Amino acid sequence: MHNDNAYEVWIFDTEALYHITEDFSNLHDPGRCHVGLMVDVGGIMHATHRGNVWLDIEVSGHVISSTLTDVLYVQDWNEACLIS
Repeated sequence: MHNDNAYEVWIFDTEALYHITEDFSNLHDPGRCHVGLMVDVGGIMHATHRGNVWLDIEVSGHVISSTLTDVLYVQDWNEACLIS
């Protein structure tokens, strides 16, 4: 997370093939990529960057730090961030 006082929703999606975010500031060490993603309605969205995301996850009052690798940045993604 980029703000210690803010919470961002990340959803575990067992059917997702990739971790996805629409917030470029979430990515650490971003690199350019071009990945087409099929979405529910049969359309295709394009990821332009890939990087790592550092998450602090609160579970039962305990904070667990974790790193997601190969997270795709999709600029027009209008859903919650996904953990595949």
